[in-house]
Amino acid sequence: MIRRVSIESLPRLCAGRDTAEQTWKRRPLWLAVQNVLAFTLDQMPAECRRGLEEQAKALQADYETVFPLLDRACEATCPWCPTPCCFVADARFDFKDMLFIHLARVPVPLGQPRGDGHAVCRYLGPSGCLLPRTSRPWICTWYLCPMQKQWFFTYDEAGYRQLGKATDSIKKQRKELELQYVRVLTPARE
Repeated sequence: MIRRVSIESLPRLCAGRDTAEQTWKRRPLWLAVQNVLAFTLDQMPAECRRGLEEQAKALQADYETVFPLLDRACEATCPWCPTPCCFVADARFDFKDMLFIHLARVPVPLGQPRGDGHAVCRYLGPSGCLLPRTSRPWICTWYLCPMQKQWFFTYDEAGYRQLGKATDSIKKQRKELELQYVRVLTPARE
């Protein structure tokens, strides 16, 4: 019988991941991740890829249900915020973000929001985020600052409840998409 252990319980030497590098902040690492992901998707059987693309499209449809709620909250709070998240947060694309972006065929961003020496989010423009919502890190979608939470409690409690339910569902779907991708790439054991 094989004993399963978590990666956190292994000695640091054996863990195999450098936390500074796993976020792909430097351009060569970012490009490598994009190329490897594109290659593995191109090499998988067509029916498997279609299944993953259908999951990604369903996930995109769910994302789009929350965008109007978030847009209203952002319009009401972000222009007046003394410490905008885009200035202080270190939001990052994770693997689930990149998998979704590739499978849903939405624009692939140039790099991590604060990678390659960017002190603030590189996608922050004069009127907010330059990226379409579907191309942003998921954390930029689900995170609500205290000012936005207060706005929802004051003006749209029903929207807040709807957002919470949708966010929980989307998190589960993102995890399932990643698991399905791993299943497709992992050969079946006999």
